[in-house]
Amino acid sequence: MALGAWQLHVARAHHVFDLQGLESRFVVTGRYAARALPSNAVVLAVQQSGSLRYHGGRETIAWDGIAPDALDRTIAWLRANGYQPFIALEDVEEPRFRRRFLSQRLGALDWPPAVEVNTAVRVRLYDPGTRERYLRGGPVPTEHVR
Repeated sequence: MALGAWQLHVARAHHVFDLQGLESRFVVTGRYAARALPSNAVVLAVQQSGSLRYHGGRETIAWDGIAPDALDRTIAWLRANGYQPFIALEDVEEPRFRRRFLSQRLGALDWPPAVEVNTAVRVRLYDPGTRERYLRGGPVPTEHVR
């Protein structure tokens, strides 16, 4: 009985019973990308990169591999070459992204996300193409996905 109670305590301490909810963000975000993002989308992502490729069928670029002074140039290059860029960030990644790209116009993430995936771990997808409209006072609605 004591051993069973201890094992239950260890399982709870390591979030074993929460894993499905915690990991569901990958499938939900990837499936959203598959049905809603354009086929020419390229998503700048780190945590979500594998799920966006596997479940979403979308190309990804690891944003932590982009030089701190090259975010705006990278997004401009993608647009100029026929791609529609997006940025996918989990809550814990946003501060790192903002710090890394502090000198970049798009690094501030100063416009609403296009999509917010609300699972146990929140994921936001930003469409840099909506930033200027938002800064001019135009609406940028956020779609909420579960």
